[in-house]
Amino acid sequence: MKNTIRLLGMILLALSLAGCPDYSNNGRSLQSEAGYLEVEPISFSLQKQGSEPYALTSSTARVFYSFFPAAQNPVGKPLFVFLNGGPGCATTTNLFSMNTAPYTLDRERTKGARYATNPNSWDELGNLLYIDAPNTGFSYNVVPGASSFDVRLLEFNAQNFNPFIDSANVIRVLLRFLEAHPQIRANQVVLVGESYSGTRVSTMLNLLLFYPGYASGDKVYKDAALAAEVQRHFDRVYPADAVNGIYAPATVARQFGRQILIQPEISGPYQAAADGDLFEAPGSVIDTIAAATGTTYSRCDPSDTACNKETNALVFAEEVAGRDRYIYRKPVGWTDELEAYAMLGLLDASVLSAVLEDDVRTIALMRPAARTNGYRYLIDQFGVNYLDPGVLPPRQAQTLRLLKASRARVNAALAGAPGGSLHEVLGMLPAYDDYLSGTNFLVWFAFMLNNATIRGYPVSPDSSPLYGQMFLENIALVKTFLTDSEFDLVIYSPGYPVALSMYTSIVKAVDVKRGKELDGKTGSFRVTYQPNSLNGVPTPAYVDIFYPYYATAGHAIAAEQPEKILTDVTRWMQ
Repeated sequence: MKNTIRLLGMILLALSLAGCPDYSNNGRSLQSEAGYLEVEPISFSLQKQGSEPYALTSSTARVFYSFFPAAQNPVGKPLFVFLNGGPGCATTTNLFSMNTAPYTLDRERTKGARYATNPNSWDELGNLLYIDAPNTGFSYNVVPGASSFDVRLLEFNAQNFNPFIDSANVIRVLLRFLEAHPQIRANQVVLVGESYSGTRVSTMLNLLLFYPGYASGDKVYKDAALAAEVQRHFDRVYPADAVNGIYAPATVARQFGRQILIQPEISGPYQAAADGDLFEAPGSVIDTIAAATGTTYSRCDPSDTACNKETNALVFAEEVAGRDRYIYRKPVGWTDELEAYAMLGLLDASVLSAVLEDDVRTIALMRPAARTNGYRYLIDQFGVNYLDPGVLPPRQAQTLRLLKASRARVNAALAGAPGGSLHEVLGMLPAYDDYLSGTNFLVWFAFMLNNATIRGYPVSPDSSPLYGQMFLENIALVKTFLTDSEFDLVIYSPGYPVALSMYTSIVKAVDVKRGKELDGKTGSFRVTYQPNSLNGVPTPAYVDIFYPYYATAGHAIAAEQPEKILTDVTRWMQ
């Protein structure tokens, strides 16, 4: 029945695009919608012991979102908030396109069409909100004089691109969306983060749970305006529950009390070190790949301090063994081709309108006239000429090398984009702007190397262990769903417990059994805490994490086992 209703909606939308009356919202009290929420420039500071606060002000961010109400009883259902990673990767081209939304753009499931109704849509479970993080996907930033190279050069720095301002602005978008939809303002919120968005979700939850500390300067990040906005939200949601005017972390967790982390980065350098050691251990997964492909895996020479064990293995897997690092049972480029196919659909105005259930011609902030000061890139459409791996540490330089190869494969697939493109329907944009970016690795570059990281502020997601500490603080209050995928090398599941065990002042033990060792479906994952090791909340003796196993999947589980992850989330939510 649901698919019949969706098909009717698609027909009505096609008629509206041909000049007929607006399509129906299928009689629901909450309607599907898409557009932009603009976040004004934010003044914030970064703190570290022994240094003056580093004061910064961000640029205006126009953040793209798409929303779908639950198929039944949306007012009574939770809100799932989907975020992809990178940093710099689009939610729209990944979790939105790959079998969680009402429509799919997954080439493996559309039977040759650009899109199809999705039988595994999560709208059976709740309301769905997809957010492209600042300057990713359809989101873009705005600065006066954006046409100037020198102006744009200054934009790719810590004031716009670090995990804290990024997460804080996503929170602003989420809270403002809830404010604009009072029917679900107080509903349970489930944050869904894939890949780097494990770090993004950990940061978001910490900013919410412990928001007073982020106003006072007690934390690395100080953002009094964000704390005030969080306060106003809970003044509306739980007005009777403030204690001395403040909402305790346990109260905040009544609404923001669940997270789904899909192959996440959660502990930065510790996770990379754990994965690298596992890759170099005798008989490792990399040895298995080498044996299967008749290639030779050269481990790092212990005397070569520039050789990073993790990225050395990833480069071997792709460049020597010819395997896709995101799903190593597939040939190199398989994931890139999957994303490119989705992007070809999203760049077509009629397809994009259909899958958003909203006419893109009516989204004013997407049009060229509204974005004369909008920007995405620095030199050309993909910023390739600007990125100099020589200024990066070895691990990041090798990662950039792999990212550039992936982007080249996607670009080649996009070169012959068919008619009906957004440029033809909405108008042309300058080379430093674009309607859609699957992976904006200028954003990634700015996260890794900026004025704050150069000055030693612990904000780099690749070198600071702070984000894993926040994850461990959060899970004391937040129910957690963590995936275990068999064929992912980028986030190597066996590295999770090794990395978390490195937080010795907080963690006493991490005990894990993978699903393939048990029933083949769900493993066990227990974090045992050192007594009284957490600040601001009571320290539990231990926390059990829901740990489902995906035997045939790689990094993008919703693309490869959508039926199973939907079943697992359904079971976990009960």
